[in-house]
Amino acid sequence: MRVDADDFARPCSCGREHQIAVKEILIEAGAVEKLEEEMSEGMLREYISPLVICDTNTYAATEELMEDIYDRCQVLVLDAEGLQADRHAIKIVENNMEEDIDLILAVGAGTIHDISRYIAHNYKVPFISVPTAASGDGFVTTVAAITLDGVKKTVPSVAPICVYADTDIFSKAPQRLTAAGISDSRFYIETGGKTDGEIHLSCRLEDREPGHRRVFLPRNCKAGRESVKNCEIFDSGYYRGRGR
Repeated sequence: MRVDADDFARPCSCGREHQIAVKEILIEAGAVEKLEEEMSEGMLREYISPLVICDTNTYAATEELMEDIYDRCQVLVLDAEGLQADRHAIKIVENNMEEDIDLILAVGAGTIHDISRYIAHNYKVPFISVPTAASGDGFVTTVAAITLDGVKKTVPSVAPICVYADTDIFSKAPQRLTAAGISDSRFYIETGGKTDGEIHLSCRLEDREPGHRRVFLPRNCKAGRESVKNCEIFDSGYYRGRGR
């Protein structure tokens, strides 16, 4: 499925006009093959020194499907154990990236994307999003959640110029990551062709101990509660809803 970003370039209910930097969004099986084509012969061929930022888990999940892409890039694999989007991770990237990097490929989920978009913003280079899990709804956001001096902050960053979401990759991600993505989703109620209301499922999944998860839902979010109830990963004995 190809998403035309121009479809979203219309007047917003807030009264302001929003610019969309994303040129292409492709969500389908084999999307990374299209990415390789674009890097070889298409709109991305102008970039001659790309950097892939991933972690040990996402590298293992994509190594076979993205072999040709990795062969043409500098590949920086971060240790997934305890990885956070913080000064430490950013410094590792900065200390190991080549000086002439002109494109960044974020191959991973939220943490890898936050690190990548922050680096891309600071070094004024574009980045490509390759999600490896449907774990959130912020892959095309223009801000990054970075922990600075022990405090998580939302800092200015950049949106990707393209998104290549390969279902052959993220469909194999752990179910807990897909469930986290559901919690990040927003549900819209359409009535008579008009948006009658918006329900935010802004719940958060937190692992407390093996076999136990807590899910926080808005107090009146019926759609959200139905989604949690119908999601296979959740068992009635393993979650508690609490309005906030």
